[in-house]
Amino acid sequence: MKTKILFFVLLIANYFNANSQINYSLTFNAGNFQISNDTIANNIYSKVNYTDLYNTGNVGEPYLPVKILKFIIPANMDLDNINVSSSSFQEINLSHKIVPTQNDIPISLNYSLPDIVDPDSIIYNSNNPFPGNIAYHINTGFFDAVNKIITISVYPAQYIPGSYKINFYTNISFTINLKTNSTYQNNFSIYRNHKNKIFYNNILKSIVNNPQDIPLYTDSAIFKTTKSPNTTLPFYEYVIITDNSLKTAFDDFVKWKKRKGIDIGVVTTQEIYNDPSIMGDEVISGGNGIYDNAGKVRQYLYEAYQNGTVWTLLGGDPTYVPMRIGNGSNNSADLGNNIPTDLYFADFNGNWNVDGDLFYGEQTQDHADYIAEIFVGRLLCSSSQQILNWSNNVLKYEQNPGNGNHSYLLRSFSIQADQLQQGNQAGYVASYLPMYTSTIWGEFPSPNALFDNTGIVTTPGPYFGQMGSPKGANVIAEMNNHYVSSFTTLLM
Repeated sequence: MKTKILFFVLLIANYFNANSQINYSLTFNAGNFQISNDTIANNIYSKVNYTDLYNTGNVGEPYLPVKILKFIIPANMDLDNINVSSSSFQEINLSHKIVPTQNDIPISLNYSLPDIVDPDSIIYNSNNPFPGNIAYHINTGFFDAVNKIITISVYPAQYIPGSYKINFYTNISFTINLKTNSTYQNNFSIYRNHKNKIFYNNILKSIVNNPQDIPLYTDSAIFKTTKSPNTTLPFYEYVIITDNSLKTAFDDFVKWKKRKGIDIGVVTTQEIYNDPSIMGDEVISGGNGIYDNAGKVRQYLYEAYQNGTVWTLLGGDPTYVPMRIGNGSNNSADLGNNIPTDLYFADFNGNWNVDGDLFYGEQTQDHADYIAEIFVGRLLCSSSQQILNWSNNVLKYEQNPGNGNHSYLLRSFSIQADQLQQGNQAGYVASYLPMYTSTIWGEFPSPNALFDNTGIVTTPGPYFGQMGSPKGANVIAEMNNHYVSSFTTLLM
């Protein structure tokens, strides 16, 4: 009997230990580490990059490559600390200071170029390694309601400013220690068919770096076998939300998707606004509450998500279907960073708020979750004819993609500029698409360049008077060579 009790105690202890720690190791190849020169305001800096990683940093801090990792943890636990248990590095000498991180260039028609930021003297005049810890916790969020995910940044290059050196880490091993969150409550109860359960599970596996722990940490008890219907509004696997005046223009698209076996339907904004049970954004308990039309759309989608909705198409520009503003700078007065985003309608763990400064509202970083529960797109249309044109093109593509020539399916094209080029964001995205042949065009020169109306560089410095590239016509011509993906990381 004593043996059985001892075995049971050891079993509990081992289970607790397995659920309170995550061990992980990384290897970085010195052949993928590059050092080049970068000129900002006539000052020459060293720039360090690592293939397949993008660079980041707070303004004025060294601009360093970073590896982003995501781990699923039990929903009732939080991060306690990160312990780097072992690491090995090689010292690399630099010719110049590492380039300091610059302000983002605002995405605005009325933007003005930010001032050049000098290196942070406290960091650059120190002999202390930067960053002090090579593994940091960035944030915690949820995917699909109860799959808690922590995001960790790992820096393979650590800067020693006083000696102009880089410690390049070839191996890093660390342990994530967890602690119990006694206040956690699961407020979700979700209906989902078998097909979409597999769909979400596959996405979760692709997101996290510890997919083997998913069966241990995910909560299958949240799923229910039947829908809980709204008294007046239907729920669909794929819902189109649009204005009543545009509803019939989606008929051909809806019929086509139904022929493909998709449960799809249209719900109008007027139906949502007139539903007495939908008062506004009541998604987060204790949240600020947003009782405008966008808040009502979000509340409907929150209920729809719990009743099987996976995809949403917002059919119309903001005059037909409301929108939100995402304030990346956490400063409502900074209009250059107030970017329209439909993440508001996809994320049901983030606490959005309106402070009165912006007509459409904003989300501050302090309450952001940034991980979507459903997949939302918007068709920026303002007439029935535009919807019909779009529907016709969708049907042509889905019924006969590439007119029988499928070679484009393995090709992608992107252009990038400004800080996004400096951080190698397009290359980072391309690293997640190894099956594609990626074509990436960078702006010349970049970042922080100004041009006159003929394309000549007017920014003082080594490129003054030269012709910038590529031109818009060049980009359009290249897109017309047919790629499965053509995207712009930033084009000013």
